[in-house]
Amino acid sequence: MKTLIFIYVFLMGCVFGSFVNVLIFRLPHKKKLFWDRSACMSCHHPLAFWEMIPVVSYLILKGKCHHCHESISVQYPLTELFSGILALTIYVRFGLTMHTFCFFIFSEMLLALSIMDMRWMAVADRLLIVSAVFALIDSVFDPLPFWIRIQGMIMIPLLLYLINCIKTAFGEGDLYLLMIGGYLLGVPKNLIAFVISLFSASIYALFLLAVKKRKLNSYIPFVPFLSIGFFIAFII
Repeated sequence: MKTLIFIYVFLMGCVFGSFVNVLIFRLPHKKKLFWDRSACMSCHHPLAFWEMIPVVSYLILKGKCHHCHESISVQYPLTELFSGILALTIYVRFGLTMHTFCFFIFSEMLLALSIMDMRWMAVADRLLIVSAVFALIDSVFDPLPFWIRIQGMIMIPLLLYLINCIKTAFGEGDLYLLMIGGYLLGVPKNLIAFVISLFSASIYALFLLAVKKRKLNSYIPFVPFLSIGFFIAFII
């Protein structure tokens, strides 16, 4: 029975991941999220139901459109698969509670924001708003003290804002995300998340410098590393 529940949670996570793909490709281009049918990115042919099954359709189609035979981005199945792993990890660690559901939605928004940041160095405001709404909902169900949440929301973002006043180092979206994550997790875990994100981003930046993919004064997307920090801080 437990195995069946795990499979169900994983599959539902993959389904959420499919919607995350919709967010990633439609929001930046200001397309409708719910009314327009999904279509091939190359030939724009509307997709049938069997062509939209998370992960499975990509394998059946061998990574190519059924109509024009152009390659389908591997981002689609990877996002769906990763979303399923996120859902299963959160469920195994904490069970089914409103707190874990709120953090799962936050994690899905982080996944979408991370990919957007990596592709376009941009953050969608609507996803930040959804994240903030679920952080507020979480505060109704989770016993974390309100003042711990407020401290988490203010302390690190305020410090980074002051740093930006001297020299711009962090994007506006990074600060908003840290405020939302700080309210959701509270000050101790938000600090842990920020330290982890700084460390992982530094390792990545050093790697890029070593292989000469970036210059010393180049910017790198920071949201993916914030997402890593938030997730680790939440599950430990």
